[in-house]
Amino acid sequence: GTLGKQAPLAPLANALHDSAWTVREAAVLALGELGARVPSPLLLAARSDGDEPVRQVAELVLQHIYPELLASTSVNTIASVSEQEASTSQHVTLNGHHNHPLEIVRPGGPKQQKRLQRQPVPTRPRLFLRLTAGVAAALVIIAAVFSWSVFPHRPQPPLSRHPTAIPTSNISTYRVADGSAYRVTWSPDGTDIAFTNAVGLVYIWDTVTGHTISTYRGNFLKVLSLVWSSNHALLVAAEGTDRTVQVWNVLTGKRILTTPPLQRIASVATWSPDGRHVAFDGGDNTVQVWNIVTGKWLLTYTGHTGRVTALSWSPDGTEIASASDDRTVQVWNAATGHKDWPSFEHTDPVSVVAWSPDGTRCAVATVRGAVEVWDNPSWNKIQIVPANTGWSDLSHPLVVSIAWSPGGTRFAFTTADGIIQVWDASTTRLLYTYLGHIEQVNEVAWSPDGTHIASASDDGTVQVWP
Repeated sequence: GTLGKQAPLAPLANALHDSAWTVREAAVLALGELGARVPSPLLLAARSDGDEPVRQVAELVLQHIYPELLASTSVNTIASVSEQEASTSQHVTLNGHHNHPLEIVRPGGPKQQKRLQRQPVPTRPRLFLRLTAGVAAALVIIAAVFSWSVFPHRPQPPLSRHPTAIPTSNISTYRVADGSAYRVTWSPDGTDIAFTNAVGLVYIWDTVTGHTISTYRGNFLKVLSLVWSSNHALLVAAEGTDRTVQVWNVLTGKRILTTPPLQRIASVATWSPDGRHVAFDGGDNTVQVWNIVTGKWLLTYTGHTGRVTALSWSPDGTEIASASDDRTVQVWNAATGHKDWPSFEHTDPVSVVAWSPDGTRCAVATVRGAVEVWDNPSWNKIQIVPANTGWSDLSHPLVVSIAWSPGGTRFAFTTADGIIQVWDASTTRLLYTYLGHIEQVNEVAWSPDGTHIASASDDGTVQVWP
């Protein structure tokens, strides 16, 4: 919270879902220091927390930042106001069809120095002891963030004889307002890019002109998955403020699906190839599959014993690969939920899983950065990158995402330290390493013709490079 404009919003938002109430309370206090940067749905959700101390602090922060939302003392009324505001924002941005010029900068250019002025959060005497404990926990969080930024832990990429430098004239960088760039995808014709920030704002950009085509803010907290389906619908699977999973069509502004509230917040989702189904972790070591056309639940997969951390739907639509903290990758039938193959066990928890476009291979990564490619159906594996035994922060995976090129000849993976590597899938040779980002790269996406990659990072940029 003391870092002002440069404070990372996403980790604080994620801390609101921590199992310890003291951490959630500290996260609310830290968010209170950020002022109007904090989306109101985050605080409204905290105001409905299961623990009284968190609810009380969230109310104080809301009084300080968004006093107009507390005109009524009813939580339901406040949630209704939030939904109305999101609906109004949605109407303006979609129907108004914003077309603002987008600043295009080059990697290494000057960073925005404007910072928000800190504003203290009001306190109540009866909460003094709890607030003191919360402040202490907040200082621990701040110290951890500061030490992470000052003492980077960049893993050494494998040596390669291939050039890694890309002329800056060939790189377009789209700078994001309000923090990190989180999810990214290309339109089917390759002319537009859609991406989200860490708190659910969706942007659509024209890759030719560099202009913002539209901006969309739905009534949800965080986008779990973003896909441009073949029928030109831009679909968003998102985390709702009430622990639901929602599916929206961004281009029409219509909500397609809302599930019942889950036991815990969902964190990952994947789409069927035809865009008619969505699978997501149920927050309780399970995976739920829903038909977004009929709005009906289809099945719940219960094969894992730990939190589900990654999902990938096979290109032919028949199977789903799921990864978990139980250190397994499991491949199961998307229609029946039957496990088609034995569990593939790993030494560390698995953080990423991704099918190749032809379905003959599956790439897997563990939290310590081991990257493997598994053959289907023999399920023999080739280790691409060994685990980094020095990586000790198992709550933050070293390898964050994997994406295959459209032809399946190459794949790219991203790391928590801002590195992107592109590998030849046939020869298992490193082709090049991209170092244009300075913070964690959350996702990469190949253009439909396979000539460019778009990468979204916590450094607040989406970069497009060949």
